[in-house]
Amino acid sequence: MDYVGQVGLTETDALKRGLNARTLKLPYDYNPAAGVRNETEGMVKALYEESSELILGVHVIGAHAEDVVQIAAMAIKGGLKKSEVGAMHYVFPTFGGAIFDAMAS
Repeated sequence: MDYVGQVGLTETDALKRGLNARTLKLPYDYNPAAGVRNETEGMVKALYEESSELILGVHVIGAHAEDVVQIAAMAIKGGLKKSEVGAMHYVFPTFGGAIFDAMAS
């Protein structure tokens, strides 16, 4: 069973606001914790403003999505850039690592 977690803007919201938003996607099968637990169906999709790299929204579909998205919520609230989150060290292997890995891509 898939779970969904979402925080921030959608692509439609960003377009309506006139933002120059870019998206990135990272499949769950890239995440080592998902592989170890055989829960590789799903993905992380992030939306960020191109020039500032500010994270606008993150959508997670897959195991533990409701928990994983909390990392993105804190990053958005803290005004962190995509590259800042992508450069952070994190506990490995965890499902939450999918957020950090997505931002590093």
